[in-house]
Amino acid sequence: MHSLEEQERFDERENMSDDVDELRRTVQNLRDEILELTTENRELRIMLAIAHAGLDLYTDDGEFQDNRVQPFIDFRRDSVAEIERKLRERAYARAKERKLLTTQAHL
Repeated sequence: MHSLEEQERFDERENMSDDVDELRRTVQNLRDEILELTTENRELRIMLAIAHAGLDLYTDDGEFQDNRVQPFIDFRRDSVAEIERKLRERAYARAKERKLLTTQAHL
């Protein structure tokens, strides 16, 4: 026969076991989600690189770089914020250049 104290310890271990199982399932779900997001991030970066640089995209040795004009963009290694900053910088430079060319054409 088990004492009440032994039964309580047994119940506590059983509850801990259930908690551990739930924690393991949660961790596995998070790992699966991270893997899916990592894969999706890589695919989106590749699509963005191809859409932006087209045939001029540098892809040797698994690279995905647009080195046509500065600032150079490394779609594989640059952070999303860095890619966005570089795209904005390029767009600003193009807009400024076009405005200058338009102004000169009217002179």
